[in-house]
Amino acid sequence: MQPAQIVPQSQQLPSPQPGRNFTPYNAPIKDAKLLPAQPPAQVFGRNRELASGHVALKAGTAIFLYGPVGVGKTALAAVLAAAYTVQNAGGVLWFHMNEDDADLLLARVGRAYGVNSLTANEDAGERLKIVRALLERNRPLIVLDGLTDSEAVRDFARSAAAGIPLIVTNDTQAAGPWMPIPIPALSADAAGQMLRTLSGRHEAGYAEDLDGICRILNGDPLAIELAGRLMAADDVKPAELLTALLGTIPSGVTRADAQETMLAVAYKGLTPTAQAVLLILGSAFGGDATAELLADMSGMPAAQLAPVMRQIYMHGFVHESSVYGQARYTLHERVQIYVRGLMDANQRLAAVENRSLDAILAYVKRHARPEISDHDRLAAEMDNIIGGAAFATSTGQEPPVRQLVTLLSADAGDFVTLRGFQTEMLQLRKLLALVGRISTSIDTPPSSVIARTPATPIAQVESTAPESVVEPVAEVPSEPPVSMISFRTADSPPSTPFLTPAPPPLAMEPELPVRSDLFSGPSSAPHSFPDLPDELATVGAETSGIAPFDESVMIEPLEPSPEAMSAPPLTPVAALQHAIDDARANKDNKTLSASLEQLGDLYLADNDAPRAVSAYTEATEALRATEDWLAIGLVMRKLGNAYIRQGQTNEGILMFEQALTIFRKQRQPDQEMLTLGMVGDSYATLHNWPKAQESHEAALYLARETHAYAEESVYLGDIAFACEAQGNVADAVDFYREGLHVAYGLNDGELAGHYAYQLGRLLLDDTTTLNQAVQLLGEAATRLPADDAVQRLLKRGRRRLEHLHAGGVDVPLALANTDYAAAVVSSSASASH
Repeated sequence: MQPAQIVPQSQQLPSPQPGRNFTPYNAPIKDAKLLPAQPPAQVFGRNRELASGHVALKAGTAIFLYGPVGVGKTALAAVLAAAYTVQNAGGVLWFHMNEDDADLLLARVGRAYGVNSLTANEDAGERLKIVRALLERNRPLIVLDGLTDSEAVRDFARSAAAGIPLIVTNDTQAAGPWMPIPIPALSADAAGQMLRTLSGRHEAGYAEDLDGICRILNGDPLAIELAGRLMAADDVKPAELLTALLGTIPSGVTRADAQETMLAVAYKGLTPTAQAVLLILGSAFGGDATAELLADMSGMPAAQLAPVMRQIYMHGFVHESSVYGQARYTLHERVQIYVRGLMDANQRLAAVENRSLDAILAYVKRHARPEISDHDRLAAEMDNIIGGAAFATSTGQEPPVRQLVTLLSADAGDFVTLRGFQTEMLQLRKLLALVGRISTSIDTPPSSVIARTPATPIAQVESTAPESVVEPVAEVPSEPPVSMISFRTADSPPSTPFLTPAPPPLAMEPELPVRSDLFSGPSSAPHSFPDLPDELATVGAETSGIAPFDESVMIEPLEPSPEAMSAPPLTPVAALQHAIDDARANKDNKTLSASLEQLGDLYLADNDAPRAVSAYTEATEALRATEDWLAIGLVMRKLGNAYIRQGQTNEGILMFEQALTIFRKQRQPDQEMLTLGMVGDSYATLHNWPKAQESHEAALYLARETHAYAEESVYLGDIAFACEAQGNVADAVDFYREGLHVAYGLNDGELAGHYAYQLGRLLLDDTTTLNQAVQLLGEAATRLPADDAVQRLLKRGRRRLEHLHAGGVDVPLALANTDYAAAVVSSSASASH
């Protein structure tokens, strides 16, 4: 059928947008090297499937490749697509699908040919005619790979793409106008051949171990590829890999999930930095990211990121392709499921996704300009932009969605109409309308409600609670303001999540050595979850999302001169002053701010608060030029602490509140929680108990949101003390009981002893609670044997009990202290319902 028979003569086929020379997004690929998924160098055990597919496509028939995730559907599509580029001038339209509906499919075809007016055309029939004409004229091979909507794809194949060669991939079979081709697991022979080829281990001496690996991996192509790449990249012997696989399988399991088992071993084989970057890429809403966006998400400069991504690619976790002249990294669907599962199990997924959303906002802000190069960058990340907006909508965050709509529709000039993204813009506007309704139902509760929110039972910790994937930025410890509870350290960093302790922070590795501890023998230990290296820990800065990388650490030190060696060594303060003078002369604000901050730390450690105030103030001003807002917030908090030490409490509170504003904008709940606690402590030193209680309640809410149980228990004690200071003994008792309950869950004996003492002290004068008071004081005396006040109160309570018993007075029996502490949680939960 000719295009003239489809499109009326009065309405000729639209031409690409005139006047602007650009490459349309998803334009036909005519060079196999540019395919988003590269065909494997050698195909194993798929000759029948490839032959059937090739014959069908040559005849203009659609084929439907189906099979489980990781079985190799995309790889087969890439082989067939590469062959098509050699034999046909129409090239390949390769669309990564995310359950696209029929309208979006039509829009994507039009956009690929630079014909964008059809996306704004209200007549669905005319849109279909235009797309049909484009496909008839150009006759490309169309590949629909990813998460497909079977009904939409079926309609597209029957109407727009009838007679056009089409490949659809899906996990399960679906009826439609295509030839179904099932893709099963590999045969034992094919699996063994594939493993030997990828690993390079053809020697007869390895045969038995390789066969053992194949039996465990059960013909799964993804698992076999990961195994072969690991042995080749890290020079792992088959026996070592076999031992590691066997050690990963839980005891008693006869047939383990091949992909899960191999992913666990392969993931452990990456360096800590590569693990961290892989986790960050796993939070990408589109399942992939360009090198620039990934740099924003990770905080790593491109020069440092490239070798890390090379290692991840060599281990088989990602596919690498090119879009608008830069690298794009795409996670295999099964790999993304695995790494997101790791983050979810460690209660960090939501925090990493929020930082990815921040990175997308920074990326769009940077490229929301009317230049062709900026439009290329926006087009390359449209899937992540839409995905980020959908995530913000699902979590009730309206400002990011509104910002994305404004940036793309106004600041980016004619990007939407010129590049044909009207359908996506309509999706964004629908999300914006929806997010307002969602956000009203999940607003942060007021402090009066926070105070009565029951503590989460330790045994019922939810695995999906959000928590930051980055550890708090380390600070030089300094003496905190006076605290109402002696065991509280106001400036201590938040604890790691209960039941999921994080490993120590990892240093950035300039080289990527093989993990020598990978194959140390069988182990049933759970997967470790790496903390981000320092270079990755500043994701989310409002301006760019990237913290400048200090390349000075990579420079070899110069040999000292003889004069320098004979000179007396500089004191730390003098050395820092030299660095400060040099940084001022060179206008190096980054070095200047860092040196001034260290100088302030030294002064404060030496109890010289006035000089510390001066150093921190100048450091803050130097940082403003770098627009590193997280660093500014951290220094401002130190400045507030210095003011407190100087006796200027109100000035200190003002600094803390400014730091709070920054931490909220940067979505740093751990730093926000810590600072709120310091604000509460500061108000307590002023005996402003209502303000102290309000700040500690806000800190308590964040502690519960992030499952920071140690901090939760401390803030409960702070609130209880403020209630007692205001004469509200009943609420004070309830908060101490909640604190004791959390202390038991933390197995913190000293903390439990303090709370048992506080409760015993308050309950001692009431006959109805005297037995409970004595029992609590008895526990406190055991846990705090050196505290004379506890011993005195315990003796007094026992004497009172003896007098009452001698007088024939019945005193109510006590509950077990653990039951007494837990009962207030249950009663608070019941009252809230």
